[in-house]
Amino acid sequence: MAGMRTGIHEALSLFGQAGVFFGRHYAVIAAFCAPAALQRFLAVGGGAERFGPIGAVAAGWMGELTTIALRLGLVAWLVGKRFRGISRADASRGLSEFLDAHVPMLLASVGLLILLSVVANAVPAVLRSGLDDSARRSFLAWELAIKNMTLIPFVLVWVVMFTRMAVGGSEPMPRN
Repeated sequence: MAGMRTGIHEALSLFGQAGVFFGRHYAVIAAFCAPAALQRFLAVGGGAERFGPIGAVAAGWMGELTTIALRLGLVAWLVGKRFRGISRADASRGLSEFLDAHVPMLLASVGLLILLSVVANAVPAVLRSGLDDSARRSFLAWELAIKNMTLIPFVLVWVVMFTRMAVGGSEPMPRN
């Protein structure tokens, strides 16, 4: 029981550290996420029929590829910022040791991710369930735009921090 309590504490601590990092670096994160949020808003909010040619591009393959490229760019920035000085051998050994020693933290983190997913998806689903089709589509467009500026990049930050902790020792995000 004490092991699980420690794991929950570690998971919550890392979650909090991800929140602090997210807030401290939000300007950079938003630079990667704002175009993706706009793409989702335009694509889901009506595409070409509502937003003309820009909506058609956003709803098409170019919009999707742009969103993927931006997310990969954010991950590359996070990894570049946080994985300096870790060799592959150290990363492999660190990951193996981490997985063996932190099962309760892993379970608690999975629980946090599931809880976050349920809240982030169930609450908006309930809110939009009583809306007519047009309002529902508009609500969903705003929901996805907001998630692209908040939830999705936060989870990326959290996962990179988690991975950094797993391969690089106890410090998830060295200060800089």
